[in-house]
Amino acid sequence: MKSLTKVLVGGSAITLVGTSAAILASKKVVKRLKGYAKKQELKKFVDDNMAGNKQYREVVDLLTEQEIFNLSEILERVKQRKKNVNVVGPSVSEEKETVKNFLVKFLDTMPIL
Repeated sequence: MKSLTKVLVGGSAITLVGTSAAILASKKVVKRLKGYAKKQELKKFVDDNMAGNKQYREVVDLLTEQEIFNLSEILERVKQRKKNVNVVGPSVSEEKETVKNFLVKFLDTMPIL
């Protein structure tokens, strides 16, 4: 083999190894960034729904990446379930009127002592 061919093969191998390492490193960086974003999302959830409780925020800080992803999935499922909940029946104001009418009729039929 000519020395130019050896240099080209060696350079190609080095480029291939370098590219593979860069791709693997970038996947790890993307995963870590997603974990950081999910952690910030959980902290915002604690601030919004739990009055920014310091103890809950500390718990979020102690969670591992896998625990954060699992908790985020649970919260997403809860949000989806909330969207699917349908309230069937009369509204509170309608029930209030019904109860008021019942009490008025009851008091009208009650004998005065």
